[in-house]
Amino acid sequence: MARMNEITLSVREAAERLNVTGETIRQWIRNGFLPGAYQKTPGKRTSGFCVPESSIVAIERLRENPSLYFDYLAAKSLAQVSAQVEKF
Repeated sequence: MARMNEITLSVREAAERLNVTGETIRQWIRNGFLPGAYQKTPGKRTSGFCVPESSIVAIERLRENPSLYFDYLAAKSLAQVSAQVEKF
């Protein structure tokens, strides 16, 4: 779950910021590519998701280095490549 004071974005806001579809964001959440994302009302099928801004920033940083970005897309979680991102 996102830290208490962390800014979160809706699926739509995250999708617009990353220039992908809302379905892509939901897929990334299901696959664990957006650490800290959570469902507003767990168990309620129609409940939206909250995506920590830090996860979006991490993807933006990865996109600045295409080889890391493709590693990210192939990884099972952002944590697997986050150490590499910190080097930049």
